[in-house]
Amino acid sequence: MPDQEHLDDFLEAVEEAGSPAKNPALREALGWEEPLYEEVKAALVAKGIVKRGQGRSDTVFLADAEQVVQQATQAKAPRHGKAAGNGTPKDKSLESWIWDAACSIRGAKDAPKYKDYILPLIFTKRLCDVFDDELNRIAAEVGSRQKAFQLVAADHKLVRFYLPLVPGDPEQPVWSVIRKLSDKIGEGVTTQMRAIARENPLLQGIIDRVDFNATTHGQRDLDDDRLSNLIEAISTKRLGLSDVEADIIGKSYEYLIRKFAEGSGQSAGEFYTPPEVASIMSKVLQPEPGMEIYDPCCQGLLEVCLNSPGRGLPPTVSCAGPALDPWPLSPPPRLLQQAI
Repeated sequence: MPDQEHLDDFLEAVEEAGSPAKNPALREALGWEEPLYEEVKAALVAKGIVKRGQGRSDTVFLADAEQVVQQATQAKAPRHGKAAGNGTPKDKSLESWIWDAACSIRGAKDAPKYKDYILPLIFTKRLCDVFDDELNRIAAEVGSRQKAFQLVAADHKLVRFYLPLVPGDPEQPVWSVIRKLSDKIGEGVTTQMRAIARENPLLQGIIDRVDFNATTHGQRDLDDDRLSNLIEAISTKRLGLSDVEADIIGKSYEYLIRKFAEGSGQSAGEFYTPPEVASIMSKVLQPEPGMEIYDPCCQGLLEVCLNSPGRGLPPTVSCAGPALDPWPLSPPPRLLQQAI
């Protein structure tokens, strides 16, 4: 079975060449030998993401988004799951999970715009799952999640942060409030995200900037069917405290930028510091206790320096200011990400 990187490279080549794309031209663009090319193509055809041209046409083309989503949905976990497990697999890689999410809205927007819709939902899913962890912790002490909901509603200081999302069944995960939306989904998602931001001022301007119900020339930018598919794709991975690394938002952002933003003619390095570069810079700087390190975007360099092994106490850190480009091109500061 080809690895995910080969699958991603093939799909990017098809997108760049345009559908349908001729096989010889794709092989040349990828620089692959024919056996590898045919193996990757066959794997994507089997998944229903790519189709072969009809008749003697030596071409391939991307399946439309609806077909991709229908086939992906068949393999997904049941729609309803307990909060403790959420009914979702934990072993799917970050890259394949985000790629599935991107495939669910393929065709609705240009690839560089995928992050505008995917990242706020990932952030909200992370918030919901961590809030579930907090509720489960309290429920273990008081006997039920229903009592836990009542306690945290009365005293928000009992939890890391408070979300004003309460499922009809307290045993259901908090994310189910968004996942179960079936009518006016775009309006509902936008309303819920804005409610979360109002309750948590630090999130204002971060998760509530995107209007999932927005229209252009009288047509929805992202229709409810595709938005529902995107929500389902994101629902397949639990993002609780013990499920993923603390910097899940930053890693998701970097993957989306690396895979899709460059399609707009911009370099991914314009929006974040690649970890390899941050590592080299930290070794050159050799941070010591008492040093001041300025990282205007509060991003990779600062994170690496703070976690430099064998350096004793972390250095005194000052941030020169926010990123030059506003969200959604720039992710929320990592210090905020790791706080959740």
